[in-house]
Amino acid sequence: MIINDNPLGWVKFTTSVDLSNGHNVNYVGVPQFTDEALITSHDTGYVQYDLVADLQSIELVFCPNSFGIPCALISVQGFELHVSNVGNLVLNGVASSHLVKYDQRNQLILMGTKLVLNGVEVQDLVLSALPVGIASLGNDGVKHNCKLFDLAVYDYPLTASAYNRALPGIKKAFTDYADLESVKTDYMVMGEFTHNVTTGLTNTSPSDSYIESYWLKPGDTLYLFEYINQPESDTRKIEFRADETIMLFGEAVTLSLALEPVLQVVFDSAGNTYLFSTPSESVSSAATKGVYLMPFAKLAPSASVTALPITTHKSNPIVVPPEDVFKGQVGFSLIWANFETKEQANQGGYDVVVKHEEGQPSIVYRSVNRQKLNIQQGYISNKTTIQGAPAPDRRVLCYLQSGTLIDETRSNALGVYRFDNLELDKKYMIVAQDKPEYGQAEYNATVADFQTPEAYT
Repeated sequence: MIINDNPLGWVKFTTSVDLSNGHNVNYVGVPQFTDEALITSHDTGYVQYDLVADLQSIELVFCPNSFGIPCALISVQGFELHVSNVGNLVLNGVASSHLVKYDQRNQLILMGTKLVLNGVEVQDLVLSALPVGIASLGNDGVKHNCKLFDLAVYDYPLTASAYNRALPGIKKAFTDYADLESVKTDYMVMGEFTHNVTTGLTNTSPSDSYIESYWLKPGDTLYLFEYINQPESDTRKIEFRADETIMLFGEAVTLSLALEPVLQVVFDSAGNTYLFSTPSESVSSAATKGVYLMPFAKLAPSASVTALPITTHKSNPIVVPPEDVFKGQVGFSLIWANFETKEQANQGGYDVVVKHEEGQPSIVYRSVNRQKLNIQQGYISNKTTIQGAPAPDRRVLCYLQSGTLIDETRSNALGVYRFDNLELDKKYMIVAQDKPEYGQAEYNATVADFQTPEAYT
């Protein structure tokens, strides 16, 4: 535990105080939290912390929030440390060969002239001095995309006993969660489940239920979401059979396997599927282009599961150009994955202003920009229901086929929701989440489906 090393200052980022001295922590903007981490965004929700001059060690526990986008760590005048879009640690513009992990927490120690990442000294980066001053953590003005867990500062050099602390994974065994709602913060589930700290998740539905998973051990099968409710086919699943035969969408593939083998599924921005057996060995398939890319493990009725296999192969990820996708919004200010403004991303010009009327389709106004639109866009509008009756105030999520969450909203008093500025040539999955008082079901089938945007008229 960090506290056992008597830090001069210690911040768990989900709190508003330094737990060592009681001083308030300065959040910039409106922070977004999980149960255990602060997620930094483009222009809000990060932390400023005073790194005083007499520090001798700095410890940061973090994880990139998503792959393909740089992750800011520490930024102060004359000092900038971040993770590249493919996982390299970068100090003042110099990239290291050392890679961070995407599926578990990373521990980074700055001490003297050296950096230590997950217990291993980063030999190809050298500190001239520890950063001093008011530091921005998780945002350097351009980069963000960071899950921040802990920051600790010390007035003495840490010893090797503090290196590579036991850091829990981002996604844990189901028995490590307190309840079903906590599980749902990390996993997407479909069906009816109960949770128990001893038995994990149990399928209480009379039919199969499904749990989001990107990992397979021998005997496991993963199914792509788009085909879950269709007749089973070898071309719609990934199998790691008990005899260690690997079937990738109906085709046998060969991979070198570790002593205790676990395979990891990764998708690139073009819709290709990669199957990793080690950080350096993978096979790929283009069979998933145009398919919604989210794999699920099947759980039979009354069956229980305590944990899913988890790997960190993606710490050496596929180098592919990140897709320029809309990542979310703060107010009405759009944020793009490559940090461009809406105008920079669409130099051909477009501007859509939407006025929502209660229970009615939105009215769309064109701007004075008369240039030809370079991206044909539209909207998705529908209604959340329970047994045919409107279901108001439901959280509704909009996903790309690559599995990227691009927007979320809530249904209004009549159950109506709407997403705007969607590309017409893409298909989106819309997922509505039920409130706890309506039972444990995560999805309402009438809105957990694929939809194509309607063109603006």
